[in-house]
Order: sequence, then structure tokens, then C-alpha cells
Amino acid sequence: MGDEASTPEFRGPERLAGILLIGENVVEFQPCDGSEPLWLDGPLAIDLQELHDELTPGVEPFEGIFLDVVANIGPPPAVGPGIDYGAAAIVLFLRRAALEGFNCGDVSDDLVVQASGTEPFWSLRVDTQGAEFATPEGRVALDLGPLRADEEGWLMQGSGPDGGNVFVSLVSMPCRNAMSGAFSHLTVEVQAGGRSYDGCAFLGPTSDPDAGQ
Repeated sequence: MGDEASTPEFRGPERLAGILLIGENVVEFQPCDGSEPLWLDGPLAIDLQELHDELTPGVEPFEGIFLDVVANIGPPPAVGPGIDYGAAAIVLFLRRAALEGFNCGDVSDDLVVQASGTEPFWSLRVDTQGAEFATPEGRVALDLGPLRADEEGWLMQGSGPDGGNVFVSLVSMPCRNAMSGAFSHLTVEVQAGGRSYDGCAFLGPTSDPDAGQ
């Protein structure tokens, strides 16, 4: 019999951010917190490998993409001789993935919502300290109410610096950035200053019900 005392138990779901590294005989997830690499497993593992191949140029021996996922941690499979992982990440849900634009320095526990779009380039960041909306014309602080669930996803509303209404509608529909191909798990529409801005978004760790937090 094996060493059952050393076999990791299942835990989660929990949020994991890190780098999916794929190369010859290597498919592993390297967490941003510097902990030991994990074998990538679960119902989304094949989809994530295909997304990796789509986003990477294919010119390096080992190429990585940034992933932000919800996963359980469990015992690793019997991968093969000479390949040893202490545990596996059983991926249940993908928040975001990108070759560039996201990285381990972009992981913040106080984030509520991050959204962005093109034509024109714009971004919205909402954290526990407040909200900021940016366009090529500049940055403004928004006064937004709490994130609340609705029939299609989530909704936030409030006002801009001029007192005008601001609406943020988040729909549970996967979204790809039109330029970079980056993946986010939400499609967003922001109505502010008499204009409508469409793009992609993701929830922060404390506001994501799929993260088990």
C-alpha cells in the first residue's frame, strides 16, 4: 500500500492565479504565491491547453499564459515515470486568461470588478476603496453602489463626478478582448456620461460566488 498519510486531501473550491506552462512533457500550473507547481486536471484542463496554444506564439520551448481560475486541490494523477507533482489543480471555472496584460502583479484581494474595452480604449476598476473609470480623455472617480446579482449576472449603479447616472451591467457570458484575445468570464456594458461602453470583465476574489469564499 502507498503512503496514505502523505496523500493530499481534496480542498476547495478556491481562487488560484498563476502561470500555465506548457512545453515538451510539461503541463503545469505555477501559482503566483510561489508554492509548488500543480498538475493541471479537471473538466476544463483540455480547454485550457487549447486556449494556451491559441494565445502563445509557438516559438519558445516552454511558453506560459496567465490564468485566474477557481479550482479544487487534490491528489495528482499517476502522470508517468520521472514526473512528480505533490498535488493537482482540478479546475472548475475560468475567470480570465491572457498571454499579456495580466500577470501575478495584477492579483489583488480587494478587487471587486475589473472591466475594459476597445474602440475607444477604456477601463473600469472597482475595489473596496472606490471606483475609477478611464478613457483616452482622462480618469474620473465614480460613486458606485454595491455589486448586486440580477437575472443575467450582476449590476452596479451610481453617479459620475458631474452627478450623471452610471450603470454597470455584467452578464455571465464569456468574452474575448478584440485585440489581445484575452479571455474574461463576463461581458460588460458601462453607461456613463451619455455614452455606452462595451467590453470584458471579471469579478475579484471576494465578490465571486464561484470561488467558495
